Amino acid sequence: MKIAVVTDSTANITPEEAAKNNIHVVPIPFSIDGQNFREGVDISTDDFYQMLKSSSSFPSTSQPSIGE
Repeated sequence: MKIAVVTDSTANITPEEAAKNNIHVVPIPFSIDGQNFREGVDISTDDFYQMLKSSSSFPSTSQPSIGE
């Protein structure tokens, strides 16, 4: 039997920690100003906060797809 440790990106585990401990991190999808992103994949943290400052709406999140 195979066992894997999986978490989502809100756990804030660094890529180094994930690799060292064989943890699979699934990025949380979110939308801001009608654009879709995956946390830590499609946009950097700095870019996210820049968009947040200039956005007229709050970002929304959703769950990762089953395939991820």
